Amino acid sequence: MLPAHTILKAILGLLILFDASASIAEEVLIESHNLTSFLQPVTSERFACRLGEIVQPGMLNRIPLKTGRIWRPITLKHLARYAAVRRANYLKLRRGWAPEKRYRARRRIGELQRIARRAEMLHGICITRGKSGLGVKPVTPKPTAPPISGFGKPAPPTPTPTAPPRSGGRTLYGAGINVTDLQIFPPDNVWNTDISDAPVDPRSDQLISAVGREKPLHPNFGTTWLGAPNGIPYMVVNGNEKRVEVSFEYRGESDPGPYPIPDNAPIEGGGTGGGDRHVIIVDRDNMMLYELFNAFPNGNGSWRASSGAKFDLRSNHDRNLGWTSADAAGLPIFPGLVRYDEVMERGEIKHALRFTVGRTRNSFVHPARHAASWSDGPSLPPMGMRVRLKASYDISRYPRSVQVILTAMKRYGMILADNGGDWFVGGAPDARWSDSDLHALKQVKGSDLEVVAMGSLTKQPR
Repeated sequence: MLPAHTILKAILGLLILFDASASIAEEVLIESHNLTSFLQPVTSERFACRLGEIVQPGMLNRIPLKTGRIWRPITLKHLARYAAVRRANYLKLRRGWAPEKRYRARRRIGELQRIARRAEMLHGICITRGKSGLGVKPVTPKPTAPPISGFGKPAPPTPTPTAPPRSGGRTLYGAGINVTDLQIFPPDNVWNTDISDAPVDPRSDQLISAVGREKPLHPNFGTTWLGAPNGIPYMVVNGNEKRVEVSFEYRGESDPGPYPIPDNAPIEGGGTGGGDRHVIIVDRDNMMLYELFNAFPNGNGSWRASSGAKFDLRSNHDRNLGWTSADAAGLPIFPGLVRYDEVMERGEIKHALRFTVGRTRNSFVHPARHAASWSDGPSLPPMGMRVRLKASYDISRYPRSVQVILTAMKRYGMILADNGGDWFVGGAPDARWSDSDLHALKQVKGSDLEVVAMGSLTKQPR
């Protein structure tokens, strides 16, 4: 047991509302005083686990960053990633410390590992229960102070966008527009590869069972959810879009700025929402992709985020081995999204899809470059694992839009890209989606999928 003056106990509890009469457990995390970031809730407050978020009615969590004290929500997923990064830093730095300090660091490393594992597990439970209809009653936190940006200043109002340029009747720039004319990565890129005839991995049954043979696919996109656009939005800009500075919490694995982010760039979950807060920018003219995780505008034109990545859409270049991106697997997000323009306007998806599961292993397989787990269980799926819908599965009874999606799952499959709900399929929000049609995807179970033969696994460097 470490002395109280060196470190306070870290306690992680789970808060899930099973129904209106369910008891609510408090979740408290008190970090060490010498860490650069900590969660400081008021212990008398009650919390609700909604989509993996720690929601505190009437207040936000205080996160002091190097740029000043910034107030923002934190999630179990952020906590798991943060603890993993802090543990890695301790492992690197302790080599030059005195014996007594190395001993304290060794104890701290073990504690951080337990925090990361616990938060990782709870995140999977929370997000699965919160959005798969397993009886969780959604809880909407009471309104708090206006959105905070930078050093305690209210965020500026979102400017009214002007009409974007058009070409041949098609809008070229803007949020969620049609980009089916763009070649997203070369035709031989792993995202664009037809794997319908690839062999099945010998461990397919074991890996599918670890995620859930009877669990359904879940469309993690659509029109709206809890008042915000449902899915991961994207914005297309021109080559002259103003570049802005972005500061990163995990700058050692992030591509430095500037990034071409407009003031009105859409944020996953909405401007004041929690969750992953992805921001995705496609530079149409320069064929570049910019992605941020846990992104916030500062109010002065600059942004801050946990991590960020740039991708040349004309290249097959991979990120550095062991590097994350805006997704845990170190992969780009945009090429794996189900988009309205492909499904409903072109009628064909020509790439693999992105999906998540609740628990992964501490290894990854190409095309992934990073893992986000402390578990070494051989039955757990690694980041980068590719699954496909079995060729024998009959899709004729589904709505046309769902047939397009399921056809892509047979031909290109789905790539495991992040921790989240089991069999959650990523997509972009659009007010024109038919949520009732998309929900037909839930008729597909894990047992209807198979794992495509994988190459050698790489253990996450620590």
